[in-house]
Amino acid sequence: MDVFGDASIYIVGVVMMAAYIGLLKFGTRYPELHMDDPDAPIEHLPDPGPTLKSGPALPAAGGGADLEPDGRGTFAGLVRLRATVFLMFILITQRPIIAHFRKHGDPGVAIRQGFQDLPTAWLPARAT
Repeated sequence: MDVFGDASIYIVGVVMMAAYIGLLKFGTRYPELHMDDPDAPIEHLPDPGPTLKSGPALPAAGGGADLEPDGRGTFAGLVRLRATVFLMFILITQRPIIAHFRKHGDPGVAIRQGFQDLPTAWLPARAT
């Protein structure tokens, strides 16, 4: 059953954008997470609450579109392309949006940093 027809992609896009911005706004109500010492021994698991509340949860939802049960469908490649473009959009825009909601930082610098992160986020790490 095709309820919304050709308008479905636009409706889903608006819902995803609203969820993205809403989750970022929700996350800015909590303190920023700080990187732990990667060389320190792991003695206990961190509390998941602060991580889930202050970390962007939408990339996991957007990336979930890549996990289509039947990857052989007609639109499987298009779904993966849209999910990938959405994740790239998140990578570029999350810092300026968070800076806006927290009312600190320069949005121009934040956007530049997102574009600088783009190649390192999508290219495999080189072995040293």
